[in-house]
Amino acid sequence: MYVNENDDLWFDIDDSHPLNQEQWCYSIVFNNEGNIMVSCSGKFLKIWKFQGGNLSYDKKRFILKAHQQDINTLCYSKQTNMFVSGGDDQTIKIWSLGANNQFSQQQALQTQSWILSSLLKKDDSQLFIGCWDGRLLIFQKNGNSYSEFQNINSHKAQIYSISLNNSQNTILTQGWDKKLVIFSSQGGNWKEEKSIQLEKNGFRASFIDNDQFIYQPLESASTELYQVSYNKNIEKKNVNLDLPVCQDDKAFFVNQYNEQKGLFSIKINNMVFVMKKGNGDQYQKLNTINFQDNQIFGTLSPNFDYLVAWSKSAKSYKIEKI
Repeated sequence: MYVNENDDLWFDIDDSHPLNQEQWCYSIVFNNEGNIMVSCSGKFLKIWKFQGGNLSYDKKRFILKAHQQDINTLCYSKQTNMFVSGGDDQTIKIWSLGANNQFSQQQALQTQSWILSSLLKKDDSQLFIGCWDGRLLIFQKNGNSYSEFQNINSHKAQIYSISLNNSQNTILTQGWDKKLVIFSSQGGNWKEEKSIQLEKNGFRASFIDNDQFIYQPLESASTELYQVSYNKNIEKKNVNLDLPVCQDDKAFFVNQYNEQKGLFSIKINNMVFVMKKGNGDQYQKLNTINFQDNQIFGTLSPNFDYLVAWSKSAKSYKIEKI
């Protein structure tokens, strides 16, 4: 499972520059405590230790042979040291940290499409997968394994974003068919409630509260803010978040929301913005990190203290204090 020097797929780790990486890294995630970080390296996974803004690793447990093709998405459990990976080999894999302090594959789930986005409920009871062909796959946890529960065809093209509200009873999906879809949980099943036809495509839509979400269209000066009412009616708010035009962006850098601090992040072009939600429709821009490269992929630590991203131009990871 772990790469070692006797493995045919071994590639050398430069201990003098461990943050350098030639292979694409489309996704990075932290565990809930923020002391374990997982990142992609093509079809491999890297397991990092994270402390005080520094990354380190155990060379014997650093690299996992994970997929047959590039990994596009990762999501980490809020309950245990378990995470999910999905990629172009049309496979979803579940990984768990064992008593020997090593991650091992617990389950592999086959799909019929590339995997682009993923999300776990806070209690791990369900796993949501967004596919290239527009399907939303929902897997139900039974014991220690997941099985397919629902297969929903509300989109006609790639699903790049999946988001749950704070109450975990409403799902938002964003597809490359210029469409946002709201689902609600009814009797254990998820049912489409509303859809919004958009003027422009984009890569990121996410809840920033229990009943508000944002959407960033490409080639638009306005990041759009929407309000969801108790009966799932959706109202577009006339709010200026003072964010730049999204011109030449890339997928996979997921928006994040910290409920306790009232903070959310959004990546636009070569920059990542950290915003604070105030009273009503008031928002404050707290931090702007400019990477000088629009091909960046990363995440914030759970407490929003650090931003870690991999840059295509630099071919390395960068850590920023927020």
